[in-house]
Amino acid sequence: MSPQRSAIHWDSLREKLAGGAQNRMRSFADNPEKVRSILRDRAAFLATRGERHRHSTSSIRVIQFSLGEERYAVPLSALVGIIPAGEFGNVPGAAPELAGILHARGEIWSVFLLSELLALHRADATPGGLVLLLRDKENRRVGLLIDAAQGIRDVDIQALSSLTGKEAAALSTYIRGSTQDGLMLIDIATLWTHPSFLEAD
Repeated sequence: MSPQRSAIHWDSLREKLAGGAQNRMRSFADNPEKVRSILRDRAAFLATRGERHRHSTSSIRVIQFSLGEERYAVPLSALVGIIPAGEFGNVPGAAPELAGILHARGEIWSVFLLSELLALHRADATPGGLVLLLRDKENRRVGLLIDAAQGIRDVDIQALSSLTGKEAAALSTYIRGSTQDGLMLIDIATLWTHPSFLEAD
């Protein structure tokens, strides 16, 4: 039986998180120009997405980021924004994957530790410096805590390789495959079915 969760006082929490948003902007951990460049590229991608899809059926555009010593990516189409990590609001009795909640873009976002979602539990993992804000077609929204955004690139889905070695067992559920240079593409559709996401809805 799961422990009983305390009630969340949403009004006071929203007030606290709104103030926390200002603190996050003052303590931006990544290169702000890098993030601005990524968001400009995202806007250009969204403006020409239909044209790109007509010319390529197997290639998708992704945002690449680091987590510990590894590199991952999610489809750019799921990205809403990138913000600096800061103080999160606590959720009593929350799952260990949930870092907390924050106020951004006029909405409350649940922020998750991606390393925990992927069951990495690695000693080399460092506290995330950025939050990827993601939204799906059903308007569900989450934040993923990452170390650094590295840019945008195209990935050929048909050229992805299956994971091998010790990391395969832990990652295979949520990773579609890896590129020749070791970038691991997260299966975003499967990630949305993670039990912790469902609890946060």
